[in-house]
Amino acid sequence: MIWLKDNFNIVPIEDVYTTDKENPVAISFDDGYKSWISNVLPVILELEIPVCFFVNSGLLGLERNEGRAFLKEKVRRKETFLDVLSKDDLISLSAHNVVSIGGHTKDHCDFSQSHSQEVLKEQIVSDKQTLEEIIKKPIHVFAYPFGQLVNAPREVQNLVKQAGYKAAFTIIPGFRNDNNYLNHRDSLELWQNTRIWNRWLHGAYDSLVKSKLKLKGEL
Repeated sequence: MIWLKDNFNIVPIEDVYTTDKENPVAISFDDGYKSWISNVLPVILELEIPVCFFVNSGLLGLERNEGRAFLKEKVRRKETFLDVLSKDDLISLSAHNVVSIGGHTKDHCDFSQSHSQEVLKEQIVSDKQTLEEIIKKPIHVFAYPFGQLVNAPREVQNLVKQAGYKAAFTIIPGFRNDNNYLNHRDSLELWQNTRIWNRWLHGAYDSLVKSKLKLKGEL
């Protein structure tokens, strides 16, 4: 985070495409982990940098075993040490000015699979209402679980827009997309060194990803 702050202008995710700052970067985390409270929050408060947390409302308040089962079965996380947020945790997080909350479906729904309209509305529309009722604030941004093109079909994009979201994000690398409900987002890991992060955030891998997506579409 120190390296990001020293080399980029970190802005709220809602402003990343409208700011006039040079090299803007928005930081986000997905799903809903207890470590956001213990590990992430102290760092962003100390450095005074904005962060968006995309939350699955269906995991909030689950007991330890239930939470870990949710992460294993729905989020497909293999780690056995992860714990999930409570509703009070989310309220505490959202109280900080540097924090914004985004939607991520109720149950980390995989939209590459077929779902009824009733299920889609529960995962997108009702989920948004639930999060807003908990934090007592409107939420404006959404992230597709798993984040590939196949996880963001047109029907789902339209429902995200109808739900009142202003923007939605994939985890497909790139800069601004003409479709505000199919925005790019880089998925980076802590074990990667800063040279890789720097190349990634300056678009070095974007053309490779585009080529792979094109080839996949042709196949």
